[in-house]
Parts: sequence; C-alpha cells; structure tokens
Amino acid sequence: MKKILLLTVCTLLLTISVFAANLKKIEVNVSMHCKSCQNNIEKTLKSTEGIKKTKTNFKEQIVKIEFDSDIIKEEKIVKIINDLGYKASLKTTENKK
Repeated sequence: MKKILLLTVCTLLLTISVFAANLKKIEVNVSMHCKSCQNNIEKTLKSTEGIKKTKTNFKEQIVKIEFDSDIIKEEKIVKIINDLGYKASLKTTENKK
C-alpha cells in the first residue's frame, strides 16, 4: 500500500513539474488612470486563456503576469492591454528599477 501511495505521489509531482516548465513571468508597464482601470485590466487578463496569475499595481503602473508560453505569447498579452485602450509595453531589464 505504501509503494502505491509513493508511486502515485511521485507521478503527480512529475506531472506538475512538466506542466510548470512552460510558465513564464513578465512585467508590463501600463498607463492606468484609476482603480477602475486596474480592475478592468485584471478582469480581462484573468479571463484570457493561458494566463495563470496577474497582479496589478496601480501606484507603480505595473502588471505582473504569470502565463503558459505554449498557449499565449508576451506580445499577445501586451496587445490585449493596448486593445483595452491603455498604453502598455513589456518591461525590459533596461527599464526595470
């Protein structure tokens, strides 16, 4: 019984690690004017296939996004935000604080 349980746990951990290998994290600069802007961006991104987590910081004008790069690309995420009417750009190492 212990061997079966151990084998099941090992299989589950291996499966999780395989799927997690495709997750990427990015930061996007976004021109938000109010908390409503922040909520609109978060709601849209959270309902987008491939996006796993979002954290929007209105004060810093940044959206942190965790996504599956096999499903959606960085450029598409930035385009989605721009299509909402906000000015968005990928935060690069040169413009990170």
